[in-house]
This record gives sequence, structure tokens and C-alpha cells, in this order.
Amino acid sequence: MKQSQSPCKNRNEKVLSLYQAVIDLIEEDADINGMKVADITNRAGIGKGTAYEYFSSKEEMIVEALMFDMERQLGQIYELLLVKKSLKEQIYGVFEWLERSFGKRSTTQFFKITSNSYEIQNSLHQEFIKEKGNCQLLDSILNLIIEQGKKEGCIRKEIPGTHVYMIFVSNFISFFIFLGHEEQIEDVNRESTKEFLYQNMMKILN
Repeated sequence: MKQSQSPCKNRNEKVLSLYQAVIDLIEEDADINGMKVADITNRAGIGKGTAYEYFSSKEEMIVEALMFDMERQLGQIYELLLVKKSLKEQIYGVFEWLERSFGKRSTTQFFKITSNSYEIQNSLHQEFIKEKGNCQLLDSILNLIIEQGKKEGCIRKEIPGTHVYMIFVSNFISFFIFLGHEEQIEDVNRESTKEFLYQNMMKILN
């Protein structure tokens, strides 16, 4: 039976090896939809029977691995944002992190799963919906930004917190999508896009 543990907490060595195997395969451009349990366990050097002691399905293994990898990255950006002195610095800090992360295939796959992309099988989307409550760092990062915005008086008090959350998330995702199509776009560059999205957030929130 699968042990009930959050992917965002420390796991034992075998589980971490399975996570890393998933990430390594994705970084090597393995098809996330066609990945098999045997592919993962062979890479990790762990038997399939052992893997099923911790995971009830292949989808669960892949989603938890992506969430674990993202949680490590989010921990780094959270520490970075703690030392930023203004809302604009924090927002630009997220943009810069997205730039650095864009080259990682695992990050791209994570965003595709979270955005319900047609490129990802529905079984993986459904697994993410079931598991996403286990990771809280994304909320912590957004709450940090929102608190700074309120401190600076940049967020109107009457805007519901859920809507503020959605405004930040949608603009960050928009920048990530822009990065994916940057080569086909001639009239704007990264810096102007960052400023446009920042100003768009401020216009809506003020």
C-alpha cells in the first residue's frame, strides 16, 4: 500500500531516486505521456514491486516527481524574494526565475499540467488536481508578493484575495508562454514584455 506522504516533504532514498529518474527522463526528452513504470524503475535501479509500495500508479509517480522538483525550485525563489525590498523587485524576481527555468523540460511539463494543456493526457491532469493541495510553497510565494503589494498600497482593499491571486498567476503564466514563442515574435522583447505585464498588473490592482 502506498505510504501517505506529501511530495513536498522529505522522502526516503528510494522515493527520491524514483523522482529523480522521472526528472532525468523528462530532461532527456522522454514523452511524458508515453513514459512507462519500467522506464522509471529501470532508471532508478529499483524494482517495480518496490515502486508500487509508494505509488499507486504511474501518473502519481510522474506528478509527484514534477511537484517535488518544482517545490525545490520554489524554495529557492522564496528565499530570493524575501530579500527583495519592493513589489516591483519581487515581480521581476519571478520573471527572472521563469527565464532561468524555461530551459528545464521538467518545468515546462509542470506548467503544461497545471494549465490543463491539451498536450498532456487527462490522467496526468487529474492526478495533479488530486495531489496539488500537498504543495504550499507556491501559495507562500504569492502571499509574500500580495503582502508587499498591500504594504505599498498597490492593491485595492475591495479586490477579493482570490482575484488578486489570479491576476498575478495569469500574468506570470503569460510571460512563460511568451518565452515559448519568443523566436516568432518580432515587435517586442523580454524586457518590454516584463514591463508591460508589470504595468498591466498594477493597472488592474490599483
